[in-house]
Amino acid sequence: MTGEVSHMNETVVTEYRPLTFVTGFHEVRPLNHDYLKRLRQKINEIGAKPYPLSVTPDGVLYGGRHRYEAFKALGITHALMHISAPANLDREAIELNKASEDALPMTFVDYAELVWSRLGEGQTQQAVADAIGWALSKLKMYAALRSICDEAWDIIKVATNSGYATDSKEDDATEIVANATFTEGLLRNILDLEPAQQLDLCQKLAKGKDKKGHKFGKADFKAGAERYRARNAMLKAAQVLLSTIPDSSYIDAVQAAIDSNAEYVDEYLKNKALGPRFERLIQAQIDDWQEQSNVRIIVKDIRLLLDEDIPAESVDVIITDPPYPADYIELFDTLGELAARVLKPGGSLIAMTGQRYLPQYLSLLGKHLKYHWTLAYHTPGGQAVQLWTEEVNTFWKPVLWFVKDDRDARWVSDFISTPVNANDKEHHKWGQSIPGMKAIVERFSNQGDVILDPFLGGGTTGLVAKQLKRKFIGVDVDEEAAKIAIKRIHEGGA
Repeated sequence: MTGEVSHMNETVVTEYRPLTFVTGFHEVRPLNHDYLKRLRQKINEIGAKPYPLSVTPDGVLYGGRHRYEAFKALGITHALMHISAPANLDREAIELNKASEDALPMTFVDYAELVWSRLGEGQTQQAVADAIGWALSKLKMYAALRSICDEAWDIIKVATNSGYATDSKEDDATEIVANATFTEGLLRNILDLEPAQQLDLCQKLAKGKDKKGHKFGKADFKAGAERYRARNAMLKAAQVLLSTIPDSSYIDAVQAAIDSNAEYVDEYLKNKALGPRFERLIQAQIDDWQEQSNVRIIVKDIRLLLDEDIPAESVDVIITDPPYPADYIELFDTLGELAARVLKPGGSLIAMTGQRYLPQYLSLLGKHLKYHWTLAYHTPGGQAVQLWTEEVNTFWKPVLWFVKDDRDARWVSDFISTPVNANDKEHHKWGQSIPGMKAIVERFSNQGDVILDPFLGGGTTGLVAKQLKRKFIGVDVDEEAAKIAIKRIHEGGA
């Protein structure tokens, strides 16, 4: 039987042809073997005549792949074929599937995999959207489903396309409930989750119950995704807050705490932000690390330091390089007051300064501590500062030595020479040289002493203190500068 009709500006020839006429396949979805089994049974009952195939003139089958496979399996050698050359095979195949009452309906899984396949062939999203007949926005949503991990997608695929149970290789995790309610819209909730989290939620929805046997539906799926998202946000925040700690075990400890105690996630969801319980957890990690490493960094204005930050009479020596400009002169008053509180009896304050406001520095520090001496810190070479208004090249700077009560007896030299051009401005604009700071730390402290630098800056004092086996406390108002200094101190860098 042969016929010729015109359909949508295309010439369609209908005739019986041998199955061998088919030389290739243009597929918009994979074979469904459950449906294929049912189709073979139906063809056995009523014959092959109601089931035509759609084929291009050069033998590419684009409609009726399930029928073709059923015919082959049943030994049928010829079939009725509609032979035409559609302008767009994807769209034509989809429309044929929709029009045939015996066809297996395409699901969102089929459409998603079709989109992925075409994009994987190098087609643009717009080209694929045009071929399928979709708006670009819809295609992008289906393309986004590719971020779901393969294991979770396999569960979604089985639950959506066949609805029959499959055997699990592990703990019945892939036991599928027929007609599980996965949809493209629902799955948007898990696109940004980790693979293991996607898999966990898909397993529960496919089974219809959680690990405790409680019913698990769409609402539970959405709530679970929200909880995972909160958990991930907290861990991301923890990685930032603990980024200066080189030991990854502290991040692991935070993760373990969050995963074992639902109250952390509850707090986050309630506040829509990090809460005090989480902040205490982070601070506990920082405190423990600083205690173990003998280095503690405080990000705070020194005018706001409290006993809980640095207890009274807990510091052996303060070694610091405060800012020299006129705008900061009053900080020397604050520095003297702080030193009087936190230094142990007999402890020293060693403060590097400039010359221009030296009388003011001496006066302000002298309100709180006893002046002992001024050391000369030699800065040869290009380190010399040119004071244009005074017409002076400065090749040294004063290091003021104040003490609390009666100082501990110790002979020292009052001259410190640094190598030529040794000042370090890489880590901070006011940074000093490592050799010079090392000479000061060795001269005014012993191993095991607690050294405080209230103006941490680039962290040179802390770096030297750690190298020389001293305990160190650094304070800085600039959080970014403190992060750089902490990293430098713990990496032991120059």
